[in-house]
Parts: sequence; C-alpha cells; structure tokens
Amino acid sequence: MLIGLIGLSGTIGPIARECGLCCARSDSHFSHSPFCVTLIACGLFPGSSVYSVPDLCRSSLDTDVRVVVEQYFARYATKDLDGLLSLWSAKSPDYAALKKDLERQFAAEDYLLSAPSLSRINVEGEQASQRATVKLTTTDLKSNKQREQQITRNFALVRENGRWKVWRFVPAEKDLAEALVKAKTEEERSGLLAQEKELMTSDLVQALNNHGARLRSQRDFPQALAVHILSKNFADQIGDRAGVASALEGIGNTHEVQGNYAQALEQLQKSLAINEALKDEAGLAASLNNLATVHQRQGNLVQALEYLQRSLKTFEALGDKDRSGRALGNLASVQWAQGDYAAALESNQKALAIFEARGEGFLTGSTLMRLLCCPTTGSRRKSQRPSSEVDSSVAIWSA
Repeated sequence: MLIGLIGLSGTIGPIARECGLCCARSDSHFSHSPFCVTLIACGLFPGSSVYSVPDLCRSSLDTDVRVVVEQYFARYATKDLDGLLSLWSAKSPDYAALKKDLERQFAAEDYLLSAPSLSRINVEGEQASQRATVKLTTTDLKSNKQREQQITRNFALVRENGRWKVWRFVPAEKDLAEALVKAKTEEERSGLLAQEKELMTSDLVQALNNHGARLRSQRDFPQALAVHILSKNFADQIGDRAGVASALEGIGNTHEVQGNYAQALEQLQKSLAINEALKDEAGLAASLNNLATVHQRQGNLVQALEYLQRSLKTFEALGDKDRSGRALGNLASVQWAQGDYAAALESNQKALAIFEARGEGFLTGSTLMRLLCCPTTGSRRKSQRPSSEVDSSVAIWSA
C-alpha cells in the first residue's frame, strides 16, 4: 500500500501542501508526519468521494494533539524534567513556576501511570483542548507508601511555529468547580453535573473548597462562604465525610477572618469531631490549628497553645514540613502574646529553617518579619512596637 501511495504522490502533494502539515520537499518525498501516517494506516487515497481535505486535516491535527498529551504522561512517569519542559509553551503563565514544582515532586515521589484514555478533543485554529484520564500509582520515596488513584486532567494547547505546546494543565475537577461557581441557577449547576458525572468525586469537593479558600484570601467573604456551603452540600450528597469536614473548616475559617468567632468555633468543632471519628490525622491537626487561631483571637491563649502543640506534633509525625512550619509560626505568635519571647524566638527560627529549605519565599519573608519583632531578652526593647501592633501586622496561617 505504501508503494501505491507514493505512486500517487503527484496527487497527494498538493493535498499535503493545502493542509500545511506534511513537509514535502517535492511531490515524491514526504516526511513521516501524522498526516501521512493517517493516510497510510487508514488506507485512504486522495480523490475519494468519502473523505475531503478538511476531514483529513482535522484528523492530522487531532493526532498531533494526542501525541503531545501521550508524550506528557510518558515523560512524567520517567521523571524526564527537560523533556516535560520542552512540551510546554514558554509563554504560558504557569511556565515560570513549573520547573521548581516538578523538581519538588520528582524528588519526593516515583510514578507509575497507565496509558491515558483521551477524550473531548477540540481544535480551533491555533488552540486546542484535550481531556486525559489515567490510573496513577504514587510511591513516597521516604515512607515507601503507595497511593493509587484515577486522575482526570484538562490540557489546553497552542500551536507555535507549527508545533503544539502545552499552555495549561489542570485537574478537570478544578475547571468544573469554577464553572459551578459561575453558574447562576441551580438548574444550570445540575446540568453541568449531569454532563460531568465521572467527576462527581471527592476531588471535586476539594476543588470547590480550594476555590473558596482563594476567594477568602481575596477577601470576598460572601462568595467564599457560598462556595464552601456548596462544597459541603455536594460532599453530603456523595457521602464524602472527609470532604464535609474540609468544607466545615472552610466555613469556620471564613467566619473567623470576619470576626464571627462563635460561628467559627461551632463549624470548626464539627469539623474536628468528624476528623476524630474518621481517624484522619492530617485533618485533625488542621482542625486543631484553626481552632487555636480562633481561641487566640479571643484571648484564650492557654487553649490556643494546647491545640497548637497537638497540631504541631501530629504534622511532624506525618512528615508534613509545610504545615509543620505554619504551625510553628502560629505557635510563636501565641508564645509572643504570652510574653514567652525566648520560646517564640525558637519557634520562629525553626519555622524559618523549614521555609528556607523548601524555597518558600513568601513564608520565609513573613517569618523574618516575626523574628525582627521578637525581643532577644525577657523584656521588650524600647524600640519595639506594642505587641498588639505587631500581632495585627503578621498574619496567622491556617493549615
């Protein structure tokens, strides 16, 4: 068949040039582009009344996009950092932080992935989108523990210099969560969920909670509260108790930053009870940390200190460096408020060491601010600002 196809090169050449996808130096010399491979593999000959030139071009474009997505997962599985970066557009807003994120992931874990199941391909001019679902086995290199999960990711691609490049790579649940938040009616939300039944999982609950947390950090408290309530209702619907606890925590934290301490304590206590029942150590430690924040705001420093010490001990036992550092920073804040400046200094120094080792620029800077505010002796220097002013200038970190 290949010989017959080459024999028809006088006809194929113009079609290839019209598609702009086969690289032909002459009508009789074709590169092995996906366009040509498609013709050979499918037994399609130009001049057929069934397949038009646009159909063949579309098939080739789809194939090119699929190849990039398949290469992405193959290189991820082998932790080929340079190979992965080469698939990305350097113009993507996510590109700058990508290398550091991948280096951190690859240093901590090994991966085993199934062949991706690809769907929902769409090519429009110089842009394309594709969904991929894979079964992922992650091995923690320190504990050697394995975790198996099915993940679904949305790709957005752009064509640069004739080649497809990754522009965006996100969990499909994140995109769905954003669409659910933007939906104006319950009917519209129901329609979205009906179209995305395979995404109705705990990952969607977490994506909604993450979205609520971002809104809270932007001080859009009414919308943040609405999103966390939406997340809780959905978690209840699918029986995701851990998701319910996470949503309650988001509701509590949103009340806390608004000064609604009684409502915050009520929601956070409910979250704590669920995490205790589930024996979810990470969730339990997070609840304790956030409860401590409310008690500190209310001036209940003894209770806040007790919760933070329990939270820190659990995070350290879990090997969670990031949240251990945050708990240490919060612990230092309480110790400062109690006048135990030596202990506050020690906690801040430990937090600083963690954040510096992890390359956490913002948290490193915040901790340095705390250290600058900490007296080195048991009595305040005259140059020190009042503790109330210092406390309000340095954020308390939620877990």
